[in-house]
Amino acid sequence: MDLVRQQERECLQAARVHSHTEHFDLHFEEVDGELDVWGNSLGLPSDWIPRAALRSGSKPVRRLVWTILCRSWRLLVRPSPWGVTRQVALFKKGGVDEFKSWRNILINTQLGLLMERLFWARVVSQVRQALGQHQTGYRYRCEYQALIFHEVAANRMELGIGLVAFFGDLVGAFPKAWRELSVVLTSLEAHVTGSRLVLLKEFLRHTAVEVCYSGQSIVFTDNGLPEGGMLGPLLYGLLPALLDKTLQAVGAGIGVTINEHRIQGLDVDVLDGYFAPLMSELDRQANIRVPILLIADDQIIPESTLESLRSSVSVAERWAKQVGQEYHVNTPDKTAILLVGSAARQDVYNAHPITLQRQ
Repeated sequence: MDLVRQQERECLQAARVHSHTEHFDLHFEEVDGELDVWGNSLGLPSDWIPRAALRSGSKPVRRLVWTILCRSWRLLVRPSPWGVTRQVALFKKGGVDEFKSWRNILINTQLGLLMERLFWARVVSQVRQALGQHQTGYRYRCEYQALIFHEVAANRMELGIGLVAFFGDLVGAFPKAWRELSVVLTSLEAHVTGSRLVLLKEFLRHTAVEVCYSGQSIVFTDNGLPEGGMLGPLLYGLLPALLDKTLQAVGAGIGVTINEHRIQGLDVDVLDGYFAPLMSELDRQANIRVPILLIADDQIIPESTLESLRSSVSVAERWAKQVGQEYHVNTPDKTAILLVGSAARQDVYNAHPITLQRQ
């Protein structure tokens, strides 16, 4: 973590050099364009009156409200409403009297969301270019990656060779993410520099959570990526993108378009034995290779053999320790191994299962 903080200081120092010649001016036309795509909200933010005024269909009213806000902000380096969020409990499933049936969610202030959206619009293309093609990155629906895995599995079963896959679920992916690392990756991987990187650090400096249970109190935190806003979903994908690149670098992954003539006569019962090196080589020679499928913060790592999967899971464990993430351990409904093949493959796995170490 100390190394990450040092890297963050170096990135910000370089960004401040360029920020003297760059400006993050906001014009009403840009703001007005974002207000037109603002969606309806059932939440009750603390600044609902400015939201109602900005949501007015009258452009002169919008311009007046925006002018008043801008003049009031000139006295502040960072408006206090930007980093304020309200914590509420949302019923998920199960019994209403059980703690696990409820999920805490955060409702951000509307002015803070507007600022995040304006910042998001200026960096989103660079960040998404750094993500790669194997993850949704909160860009499109999760069904796309699920369909890809379904089609790959169906193709392997048709060839008679099956597959094995690691389904990884992370414990509190956003709350455990390091804000400092997000700034570093935004700079080094997405090439966001200058005043935009400095402003990102201001957004991530701290979050003030308003807790309204049996009273009211404010809790300040600088841990984890902020939830309930635009920045968390945008930046989180840079973390698993590192795992994607690492798996590709070591030649991991399952071949989608492998040479069918070279696998005629192979029996899935012995793939995890004598023919494991052959299958690994065929995967590496494939025109298309899928080392991982990232669905939001969930992971699917497919391989042809248990030996290859064991190696890929080890890479994933090392990645988790390096970026502050943690996999669910001993929770089959969250983290599990999928075996597609014959009963013999199940016997091999039972004799030498893949295990994760609790961090």
